[in-house]
Amino acid sequence: MGLFSKKQAKSSSAIAAAAPAAPPEPPVIVPTFDDPEDNARWEMAHTYAATLTKLAATYQECFKMAHDIDWMCALGQGAASPNGTPVDAATRQLMGQFAEEKKRALPTLLARLREETRGAEARRNDTAVLFGYDDTGTSTFPDWCEAHGVSSSVLEAVAENHIYLNTDFGLTWGSFCQENGRLIAAQESA
Repeated sequence: MGLFSKKQAKSSSAIAAAAPAAPPEPPVIVPTFDDPEDNARWEMAHTYAATLTKLAATYQECFKMAHDIDWMCALGQGAASPNGTPVDAATRQLMGQFAEEKKRALPTLLARLREETRGAEARRNDTAVLFGYDDTGTSTFPDWCEAHGVSSSVLEAVAENHIYLNTDFGLTWGSFCQENGRLIAAQESA
């Protein structure tokens, strides 16, 4: 079991999605709108983007820890080191112990990821209600943001990080690897 698709197996830095977008820039001047709902939309757009950016950063933390476990397990089972040098028995044992320690620590981080995912999903639902949909069923969120001067970094953060919504990475290394594999497959088929 591992974190990477076949295409990604050769790269130790392959991640299921692009690194999280930089946090949205705080607006220098927050416009004052005549419609109080537009003020709420402005705030919601920035809050939603920040929530997704935080979620993506937590995913990256989980991914790094799961990747470390993957690597340590491989070394613990006798894989050669990155430079091709065989690993001695003492190092294999130590790597196996480190992997088990990280496996015990990972559930706490995954629980935080799950909580942030549910929070981001709730924020998405609030955003959908506040912004609504046009006659074709398309969200008015991006059009409203562009028409009202919301920074493109806000829209980029939402576009790049929404992939983490509707995921459940579970609370174990194995469940994280399985859901990560599903996420990679979805990206590769898109």
